Amino acid sequence: MQGIARDILTQQASQLEGDPLAFLNVTEAYWKVAVVDKRLIQGRTQEWNISRGELA
Repeated sequence: MQGIARDILTQQASQLEGDPLAFLNVTEAYWKVAVVDKRLIQGRTQEWNISRGELA
């Protein structure tokens, strides 16, 4: 996630200054990635808990 966010910010840094809409677009892209990452982590945790429960 940090890599994608860093890429977006460095590629568009010159366009962000003084342009609130560009800033909002970059922010939205970052949070979309963050939400997807969070869901993937939650899914892995849930799978691990299910597997652990089956072993008990």
